Amino acid sequence: MRPLLLFKSLPSIKRWEAALQNVPSDEDGAALAEAIAKCLDHQSQQSTDIRWLTLVFKIGMGRAQFPGEMINDLRKYMELESEAEEMRVIRPSIRAAEMAFRMISPSADDVESPWCKSFWQESLQKSDCIPDERGADVLPVDMERLQSAWFEKQYELVERFLRLQSTTGLDARIDAVFGIALFAGNVLLEVMVGSNRTGISGRLLLRSLTECRITLAFLAAKDDAALWMRYRSYGVGQAKLALLKFDELDKCPKFLSEESLAVVANEDASEEFVAVDLGHWCNADLRKMAEFADVKDEYDAFYGWSSTFVHGGWAAVRDASLAVCMNPLHRLHRVPRGVQRRLEDVLEDAIFLFNRICAQVDGIYAGSSVDLMIFEPTPSSGVDVDMGQSA
Repeated sequence: MRPLLLFKSLPSIKRWEAALQNVPSDEDGAALAEAIAKCLDHQSQQSTDIRWLTLVFKIGMGRAQFPGEMINDLRKYMELESEAEEMRVIRPSIRAAEMAFRMISPSADDVESPWCKSFWQESLQKSDCIPDERGADVLPVDMERLQSAWFEKQYELVERFLRLQSTTGLDARIDAVFGIALFAGNVLLEVMVGSNRTGISGRLLLRSLTECRITLAFLAAKDDAALWMRYRSYGVGQAKLALLKFDELDKCPKFLSEESLAVVANEDASEEFVAVDLGHWCNADLRKMAEFADVKDEYDAFYGWSSTFVHGGWAAVRDASLAVCMNPLHRLHRVPRGVQRRLEDVLEDAIFLFNRICAQVDGIYAGSSVDLMIFEPTPSSGVDVDMGQSA
């Protein structure tokens, strides 16, 4: 019991000091931390032992009465092996009974006693935080081989585009099909650069690939000339809108190029004749598009969590910017990270999506392109990730 003397707010501490007649040492702090660590899980064996002791104490003091069957269970608890089948019934009953007493405490709105609060407060003040510095594993990949395969794939897409091109006029279908595939390839290249694959930007890039995959799959499933044109016209309208906003801004953002916007906005027709649509180009959200194109499994696997990082939602902020304090005396609170943890590698998923996009190109314009493959895949996303075969 000596480690409790470390806490000056311990109720009746003078009586404790007189009874123990001992001065706490540095080792007591470590012993206390070990004990707390075993009890942080409120369903652990040690936590349940404490709950059992609390109930027995209340019964012995005449502060609680239980049916005979419950009393028998409390007696059995210390006699049975923890693995015994009967313990699976008794343990939950003990936890529930002990928690019920807290819920009927004098202050129903606050079941935590002043001693509980002061215990954690003193623990925080008297011991240091231990941030969890662990990061996810990085997939072992031969990047030189992968980059070489990537260049071959991009070259093959470019060569096929030029070979299939039959007019200098506007062909919304072929432009969109190969344009989306080449765009996705460049997104994949950025995934492969530096530490993007295990960083926040990797998730942003993965979402972009997901949208490319679903958009092309939807267009292919519809395969309607008017829809291919609408996809293109909507994009041209967005360039015109950005160009109009550019002229209105007092301070223009550096990532915008007035020249590039003007080229896109005036490419198909003079911008005066370009319509600006403030809705969605096909009047459907991405989920409905995925369902229609029969790629809902990929939407479920890749879109939701990556979108959290795009929007800066709490779950993403918590995952990247805050760590759990590994000091048991700090009750698993959060501590800030100056640099994000190494997040789970997105490379395998990014290659999977790119391969699916290229397979879609093959389905629209007959071809037999070879998938990028870096290693034997290990499915982890709940979808078929056989990167050795086209979908």
